[in-house]
This record gives sequence, C-alpha cells and structure tokens, in this order.
Amino acid sequence: RGVGDGLEMVAVNPPTVMGPGDARMSVGVLFREVAKRRVPRVSRGGFTVCDVRDVARGHVLAFEKGRPGERYITGGTDVRPAELMERIASSLDVEPARMRVPVFAVGMGARALRLLERLGLRASAAAAHVWLSTRWVFHSSEKARRELGYATLPLDDCLEDSIRWYREKGLV
Repeated sequence: RGVGDGLEMVAVNPPTVMGPGDARMSVGVLFREVAKRRVPRVSRGGFTVCDVRDVARGHVLAFEKGRPGERYITGGTDVRPAELMERIASSLDVEPARMRVPVFAVGMGARALRLLERLGLRASAAAAHVWLSTRWVFHSSEKARRELGYATLPLDDCLEDSIRWYREKGLV
C-alpha cells in the first residue's frame, strides 16, 4: 500500500499569514522594519495576506465540512507591497519610508538573503518574502467560502491586532 492509502485527508493552504502570536517574528519583522522606516517601496507585485485567526478557523471548518481529497485556500486580502507598507505604517502611526527600490535590485537582494540563509545566518528579512514582494501571487478563497463557509476579518483589524500584540510583547 502507498502512503495515504485509505487515509481521508483535507488540505488547507494559507498564503502569507500574519497576525497576533507571531513570536518568531516571521512576518512581524516587516512591522518592526516599517516602524523604523527601513522598508522601501517596491513598484510592482502583489500577494494575498491572511489573518492567522482566519487560517485557524479555516482548519476547523475544513475538518468539519471539508471533502476528503480536496484542498482549500484560506486567503484574505490581495495587496500590493507598497499598499501593505502604507497600511502598516498608518496603523503604527509612522510615516512610510519614501525610498523606492527598482525591481532588479530587489531580486539581487533576495538572492543575497538566500545565500545568507544557506550559510545558516539570519537576516532581518526572509529571502522568500523579499522575492515575493515583486511577484503577482494572488490566491482565491472562493472554494473555501462556498464549501466551508470560510470568512475573513478585515485586513486593518489584523494589522491593528498584530501591532497591539507586538507592542505588548515588546517586539515593535
């Protein structure tokens, strides 16, 4: 028998997850760097972000209502990097950084960060997040909404609650 034979499985696939409880600062580093005005504007790209609490509810819904063998994307809001930085800065009550970085420079930076990661060093940003900032990577949660009743919180609520949590923990 192969792996998974007879096993009923439902997959839940979230895109970029953020929200309260990010003690490892996986995405929280972005909030910290925006607060210090260190995140430059990138002129192209966009991706889907979702609240960790929505993802958790999506897992429960998939367990309760999901069809075996199916995959459900638990997304949230489609944003451009510059828009996300502005919304984070606004929630932090700081001015967003005005520096713009050309797309080719972002790609070079992502490659440099990937090299540091391979060497076991940790940088202030993950190579994958930097790479993602110049790509168009949107995800639809329509199937999860239709079949599971999946719903999302507004992005601004996620940002406000994240910042509150980071501040309480002394991380931002």
